[in-house]
Amino acid sequence: MKIVRAKKDKDNPFIQISQLMVRDEALSIEAKGFLLILLDLPLTWDFSIAGMAKKLKISPKSVGRLINELKEKGYCKTSQRNKDGKFGTYKYSFSEIPLSQKGKAVEIPLSQKGKAVEIPLSQK
Repeated sequence: MKIVRAKKDKDNPFIQISQLMVRDEALSIEAKGFLLILLDLPLTWDFSIAGMAKKLKISPKSVGRLINELKEKGYCKTSQRNKDGKFGTYKYSFSEIPLSQKGKAVEIPLSQKGKAVEIPLSQK
């Protein structure tokens, strides 16, 4: 088998992800691709099911199915309560490794001060 790899530099950006997700046989190829695309989105991306459906040219129902698969396998968690304890819009958190293995995760500092933050992805 021959594999042609791209040059990796500032003109040819790349991402690094854990091989756990890639090698997880419990995840469908569609869910792996979906999660890979999510992990490549800019930190400022305002996540919504409708927005992802439009971006990927698939139905919102398909996006929901992929999110449900990621939730079932531990790569996504959702919450729906706002600060007042009332039901609000869904908030999504995605991980490149199953959340049950979070001890193996390394938080990536987003500032020079070494401050790591969780990046909440919310639905409109």
